[in-house]
Amino acid sequence: MLTNTFIAGEWFIVLFAGFFIFVFPLIIGGVIFYTLRKNKLNRAAWQQLAGEIKFHMPNPKKLEMLGNYNGIDTRVAVGMRTSGAGEDRHTEYFTYCRSTFPKPLRFALQISAPKGVLSAILKGKGTPLGHGNFDNRFGVRCYDQKVLKRLLLSDFPSNKTGNLMGDLMLASEDYDTITLNDQTVYIETGGHIRDHDELKHLLMTTNRLAKRFADARKKFPLEKWEKQLAANWTAFAKHHSLSVDPNEFVLEGTYNGFPMKACIHSSPGRWKTTIDLKYPEKLMVGFQIYPEGAFHGAVKLFGFQDIKAGHEDFDRAFIVKAKNQQVAKAKMTPEFCGQMLGLKRNSASIELDDEHLKLTVNHVLGDTKKLTHFINAMGSAMSKLR
Repeated sequence: MLTNTFIAGEWFIVLFAGFFIFVFPLIIGGVIFYTLRKNKLNRAAWQQLAGEIKFHMPNPKKLEMLGNYNGIDTRVAVGMRTSGAGEDRHTEYFTYCRSTFPKPLRFALQISAPKGVLSAILKGKGTPLGHGNFDNRFGVRCYDQKVLKRLLLSDFPSNKTGNLMGDLMLASEDYDTITLNDQTVYIETGGHIRDHDELKHLLMTTNRLAKRFADARKKFPLEKWEKQLAANWTAFAKHHSLSVDPNEFVLEGTYNGFPMKACIHSSPGRWKTTIDLKYPEKLMVGFQIYPEGAFHGAVKLFGFQDIKAGHEDFDRAFIVKAKNQQVAKAKMTPEFCGQMLGLKRNSASIELDDEHLKLTVNHVLGDTKKLTHFINAMGSAMSKLR
């Protein structure tokens, strides 16, 4: 009896070892083969579509394609996000398409049809348009409710819809996640898209929506304040021998020896003006000057040392790095420090390096006196470092 038990135990060990030596590798190999074959089939559909519309895939092993279709830069890719914690932690794959407008729309626009509680949050902050199905599906924000209604509801017929609201509703029939702002249109669907026609439909839907909004922006009349802004900037440009685009609100040229560009742009619910002054020649000091913030802590972790100007308020407000520390410290005079503090107090963001000084304010600089004041103050501060 003991012998039989021992023999049975030996057979169990032999079978168990055989499983790991022969069967388990076959299972692993089968899984790897199936995964590689599935990925190859996935790539085949993507490569086929990319070839048809002349897009390119930067990484043959990655499901991503880039290109320009109908004058709109478009990207399609597979993404991944992880949510939850502990036992509830899980990974989700999704396929998305993002189309970028050739020029920003300038409506301070945010249109969203997200899933879950985020949808309710956005709708609570949005502007109801009085169309039940649309209001239930989308959260919408714009700098002006009248402008928003004209944009979405005005007659703008196509072969499929009569206006932009119709375009959004049509897209929402096939996709749950849609976001649109002044820069991009983004549409997302769950999982990997493996079918050529499904992938093409996602790309065409996103691209068509972007094209429709871009074309509508061109036909949309300027508001009264925009016309006044265009007149002010045109007069400013003429006085200082600059070029101006009165429809896109961009100033360019050379101002007091500094190449410059100023433009009006927006983020959801907020207008911004950005002024960028460049040095005619690089300083060759290796300057990096940023406001004190989260970036500072990250730099300290890597052991980089700040350069102190010896101006208490300036040293508290800014991070300064430079390759040539002695030259940099000598250039940061009390007058320079005071000018930079003044610019920081009146701006939303500011940065300075060997090439330029860039500043953004959270409003429209339509008053040419204020615009002149900012540009002159920036040029004066930059001159102290030359």
